[in-house]
Amino acid sequence: MRFSPSTERTRLFRVRTAGHQPEGEQFWPGHAKPLATLTSMVSAIVRFSAAEGADQHCQPLARTPTAQRMFNWLDDQFQASRTS
Repeated sequence: MRFSPSTERTRLFRVRTAGHQPEGEQFWPGHAKPLATLTSMVSAIVRFSAAEGADQHCQPLARTPTAQRMFNWLDDQFQASRTS
């Protein structure tokens, strides 16, 4: 089954989400941005580049930068929930 961002699916999102957008995404290229426009729960689009070794699906050769960005995003979400 091919994934396609749609209003029907994204209206079901109930948690904040960070969409990863690596260069050279093989399976869902370019889906992070449309997904972000369809739901208010996508609070960030996290980009990864080939120059940093973080291209392709799940950034397999750059797990450290991926983890760092994910944890930074989580820290931001926790901080935001404390102040709201």
